[in-house]
Amino acid sequence: MIKEHIGNNVVLFNKFVLGGYSDLWLVIVNLITVILSISIWIYYVSPLYHIIFTITLSIMAILLFILIFLSFAIEPGIIPRNHQNYQNGKDSVDNIQIKPKPNSSVSTNNEEKIELNTIINTNDKNNVRIPSIFTSRYCNTCNIMRPPKASHCSKCDNCVIDMDHHCFYVSNCIGGRNHKIFYLMTFTGGVTCSLAAITILFHIIYVLFNSKYKIMNIMYNKYCELLVISVILILLSAFLFWRFRYHRPILSSSPFALGLLVIIALFYTIIHNDQSTQYPRWCSMVPVPFMFIIGGFAVLLSLHCYQQTRQIKRGYTTKQICSINKLVQMTIEDKNVDIPQLRILTKEEEWRNFWTFLFKPIPKSIVYDVY
Repeated sequence: MIKEHIGNNVVLFNKFVLGGYSDLWLVIVNLITVILSISIWIYYVSPLYHIIFTITLSIMAILLFILIFLSFAIEPGIIPRNHQNYQNGKDSVDNIQIKPKPNSSVSTNNEEKIELNTIINTNDKNNVRIPSIFTSRYCNTCNIMRPPKASHCSKCDNCVIDMDHHCFYVSNCIGGRNHKIFYLMTFTGGVTCSLAAITILFHIIYVLFNSKYKIMNIMYNKYCELLVISVILILLSAFLFWRFRYHRPILSSSPFALGLLVIIALFYTIIHNDQSTQYPRWCSMVPVPFMFIIGGFAVLLSLHCYQQTRQIKRGYTTKQICSINKLVQMTIEDKNVDIPQLRILTKEEEWRNFWTFLFKPIPKSIVYDVY
């Protein structure tokens, strides 16, 4: 049975391997958010735009829904674990490793190595520590010799080929079989959310500075102190994001969210108290706060897509970059060992890696191929 040879992933009908149960609620929330967001946008905002733009954004939202589901549903490249009994531990690894069928998408040959010049750039290649992820390693949990670039996910409890990271939002590992789907999801989500947020933001600015509504004048005259505090908080958030963007993301985003909430509260306070003016339908309490949430998703997905694009063009995954950086920190004080450095690629090589990644076929599943 397939279930015996994988970890915490869901097996449907004893045939299909899906993501895990641990963060399944996040997948459901993401799918509902996509449906609810596009529904609110179509009802409140789309009448202001041409029908072609509305249809285009709706198609992109449907595509995003499908890609989120596929990122969860596609088996990421799990290497089946070995349940054969052994007595000598690692000494008997050659006798217990799993033998995939021919044309399988992974090899478990112990002698398989990645050429040094594709990993590092140094003059003395014989005196360099190679990151462990680029070599064949024994996995005590799965009882197999996993190939280079494979890694064990503690969340899913599986070894995955070409593992990038474990994504909580799709409740699945991102590996050799679903990395392309995940990248397309971040790209489509970033573009869709950005378009939706920009359209509503454009009309909010229009209402704020339109002489017909005079909202900005009322804010300045009656709520000047709160408006100044909100602007200071937003500027402070920009500084904190630049200073602590890798280590304190919540710290850097909190002032921005607080300042934005104050401005939204002032916006709605003025609209609610002004009974003499008829405001557009999209100025109601429903779409504007929701579109700021969509804007947050747009920033998150766009930044993640940008990071993924850089790594794909360089030919590395997130796991490999972390492994190299960890080794650099370990060897930086050792004068007798060269520090590994990523080889600098030309623009032509970077784009070749990128297009190869996009157009290469998805490899066959080891789980289905062996069992």
